[in-house]
Amino acid sequence: MTTFVPFAFAVTFPLFWIAICLLLSRLSGWSSLATHYGTDTKPDGERYGSQSMGLGFSPLFMVSYIAVVNVYISETHLYLTPKFFFKAGHRPLSVPLGDIKSGLGRVLFFKVTKLEFGHAKAIKGHVFGILGEKLIEATERL
Repeated sequence: MTTFVPFAFAVTFPLFWIAICLLLSRLSGWSSLATHYGTDTKPDGERYGSQSMGLGFSPLFMVSYIAVVNVYISETHLYLTPKFFFKAGHRPLSVPLGDIKSGLGRVLFFKVTKLEFGHAKAIKGHVFGILGEKLIEATERL
């Protein structure tokens, strides 16, 4: 019986983790974005590792991805790829910069860059800091 508990944990915890990742993908809208912007190509452009962002269908309820998204900004696209342990339900995204509307905003006490996506208007997002500044620069060039 004592060997059953570690075995049960070793099986149950990964299944629970995958279920949570799949649920967060649905709640945040990442899975909806993947239907329009999902990609299997290797990202290019300037890399911003371990970034934080929020995604959701409402500004009041967003799923926070804290330091788990690698972001690449190229001349034409924004690439979003989750870290390894968060890949379940989170296909890499390649969003054309022309499909992104960005602008400055606030979330509580923090300055953020708000995002809207052309083919998925119901999904809102925000990013923080230098990534937001670079994203505004990239979208204004177009």
